[in-house]
Amino acid sequence: MRSRISNKLHPDIQVDVVSADFQLKPDIGTAIARQWFEEGASTASSTCRCRRLRWLVHLCNQKDKVALFTGTATEDLTGKFCGPNHVHWTYDSYALATTVARALLRKKLDRWFFIAADYAMGASVGSRRQRSHQGSRRDRCRQCAAPFPGNGDFSSFLLQAQASAPMSSALPMQGEDLANSVKQAKEFNIEAKGCGADCDADGRADRAGHRARPMPGPLLLECFYWDLNDGTRAFTKRLIALNKGTYPAQNVAGAYSATMHYLRRSDRSASRPPTTAALSRLTDEGDSV
Repeated sequence: MRSRISNKLHPDIQVDVVSADFQLKPDIGTAIARQWFEEGASTASSTCRCRRLRWLVHLCNQKDKVALFTGTATEDLTGKFCGPNHVHWTYDSYALATTVARALLRKKLDRWFFIAADYAMGASVGSRRQRSHQGSRRDRCRQCAAPFPGNGDFSSFLLQAQASAPMSSALPMQGEDLANSVKQAKEFNIEAKGCGADCDADGRADRAGHRARPMPGPLLLECFYWDLNDGTRAFTKRLIALNKGTYPAQNVAGAYSATMHYLRRSDRSASRPPTTAALSRLTDEGDSV
């Protein structure tokens, strides 16, 4: 959608979009991106939730191209792999962990049980959450790892959470795993027995598990909500007209936002095609997303 707008506003700078599925495999992704760059592409954008994206960082550095990361949460992109040829948009594991943690601490809920997705992001968010605990009370944080994705049974993990008598049980899942874990938490009557459930990250547009409101009081972290204000509602209205009525998830909104700012700054640049110089001027100016 953003490329269409840019082409109308600046017909002298043609923006074309191509896409591919690299199956979360670095070798396939590297080959695809390298071919695109050799054919004249200037920018690569990744909306997937994959921690192992340093191959794209290295390739963009090598080719002096641009990468826009809008779906992954790893802090490595702004840490040990930080560089001039990419920007990390939307969220990271620090934001996912500390935002909900601080909200819980403000409510004096400082005894937590963390059911983490058993992969890199789950471990990173769990570690960040423990570090966000005030003072030295990390002994009040317990954690276990649940298989991810495709785990249909969270009963053993929820029983562990229930037995530890926490004030809050965290479920940092996504997609169907999130819906299943929240529904099963209600079946175990966790909320009624003094525990809360907070969900760090979802990313699905429909959020079926929450739409049915299976339990009261969960805290859900979202970087974008379609009905937040006039700007988000206007953006959503434009998008669903092009997307068969599907409401945008936070990753979709993040991809639009990053692309909008990059193209907007590139349009003002003297260089053709847009180069990494545009990255140094990215801001959230005029962005309802």
